[in-house]
Amino acid sequence: MGAIIHKNTWVIIVHYNGIEWIERCLSSFDNSAFKQQIIVVDNNSPQQEGKELIKKQFPHVKLIELTENIGFGRANNLGIEYAIAQNAEFVFLLNQDAWLIENDCIERLLQVAEQHPDYGIISPVHYNSTKTALDEGFGMYLATSKNWRWASDTFFDKKQEIYEIPFINAAAWLLNVDAFKKIGLFDPDFFMYGEDVNLVNRTLFHQYKIGFVPKASIVHARENRSKSINKSGLSYSEKMQFYGQYLALIKNVRWGFFKAMLKFQALWLTNIITQITQQSWKRGWQILIIGLGLKIKFIQLYSSRQKYKRGFSK
Repeated sequence: MGAIIHKNTWVIIVHYNGIEWIERCLSSFDNSAFKQQIIVVDNNSPQQEGKELIKKQFPHVKLIELTENIGFGRANNLGIEYAIAQNAEFVFLLNQDAWLIENDCIERLLQVAEQHPDYGIISPVHYNSTKTALDEGFGMYLATSKNWRWASDTFFDKKQEIYEIPFINAAAWLLNVDAFKKIGLFDPDFFMYGEDVNLVNRTLFHQYKIGFVPKASIVHARENRSKSINKSGLSYSEKMQFYGQYLALIKNVRWGFFKAMLKFQALWLTNIITQITQQSWKRGWQILIIGLGLKIKFIQLYSSRQKYKRGFSK
């Protein structure tokens, strides 16, 4: 690997009840050049064990302890703002349930970022927890990508240094700070779910690309999450998923507002009808209420869209 020009890169990890993963996550930086430039933002975790472990085993980490859970995007924003105050040129966002595979994973991303300033978001490859397959979500993004070259190049073992792709979830993102001073950070209207879709849409709208680097990789240990559905009603997580999904459609600045509202309306009504046909009356009612709540915010959502379309001065 060649010399890295931008050493001022900060790692940001949002933590919430992460005792199951946080030690593995932070330990993966033990031999990294960025060990001393890690920010963990704790979202007021009710469980204290994770925070105590960070303080005891990783005293070099900058731990920001919040007094309330402000959501994934806003917590990341606090970390990013702290990094920018330290004159960061790049920030690397990493989920608490993810960890580096290569010690120089971030350096590999930075080298590519140096050569491709037109990319706003660059990601490593995401593996599952046993490193026996791609993370299911990451594999799906590749399968739906129109950039078929990565598959051909992988088969013939002649990988390019970066491949453009329309979406990668925010489990491991290297962000070009200069780009996001124009694009803006995570939209605080999102609590959890949908905020990465929204930020990707804004990144593409402002003519920056999204891509992944085949020679850099992380583990994202999420395949064992519960996927069971309670027909008696939506769980809190499901409510946030529906809300985030609908909000991401309404706030998609790559569409006109009328088209965005039609897309939201169609999905909202489809979800309600699906629940009714399955005789999940309470779930259908709850989805109805979520959509109505967003419709009440019509003027506010339109104004917010316009702000992000205009962008921000660097």
